[in-house]
Amino acid sequence: MTGEHGVTGEHGVPGEHEGTVLLAERADRADLEAAAARRGWPRAAISTAASAEMEQVAWQVPGLFVLYSEVHLLGHRVVRVAGEDGAVVAEALGAVRDAVPTVPVDDLLAVLLARPPAEPTRMIRALNGLRAADIWNAANGRRPPEDPRYPEAVERAVRHPERQVVRAVVDAVHDLMEIRPGLEAPVVALRGADGPARDVIDDFAGFCDGLR
Repeated sequence: MTGEHGVTGEHGVPGEHEGTVLLAERADRADLEAAAARRGWPRAAISTAASAEMEQVAWQVPGLFVLYSEVHLLGHRVVRVAGEDGAVVAEALGAVRDAVPTVPVDDLLAVLLARPPAEPTRMIRALNGLRAADIWNAANGRRPPEDPRYPEAVERAVRHPERQVVRAVVDAVHDLMEIRPGLEAPVVALRGADGPARDVIDDFAGFCDGLR
């Protein structure tokens, strides 16, 4: 954080505990602002960004930093809470969930693992939601707990008959593979296979080759 009109991805407390929640589409930012005021969280900074960047608002008290981000590129909004005390962080995350509707990652994975496959628009939104939910883990290089549903979701979604879904899968894997090792394997395994997005998959497989 760099002060008024200068929020960045780094929080302003030396916290070892953090969590991120994804906001539902119907969530009202004003409700979050009101909750912050009720809890005595003073606004630390605000940034108004271009359409392809993030618009952010931050609140900070000693030992706790709360950052609201509108990730325009992904069409999602997230709130990240970081602090020195795990119980304080958990309480703050609970306050956010009480103030505005949120979307659990479990719900996003359920969309991607559904049989028969969900509608393409729902799948793309779920994939972008997973990217947004892990956005600060990716920025900090912090690996979240391993979850076997992630590679399973990629395995299913990358075989979707709609090209735009496959492209969204590749974009998500590209963002998350560093913090979720092996997530690229189901995509690379389809190198050279016929499909609606063979070129996208082959290009990504070549990119992965270059990382070795």
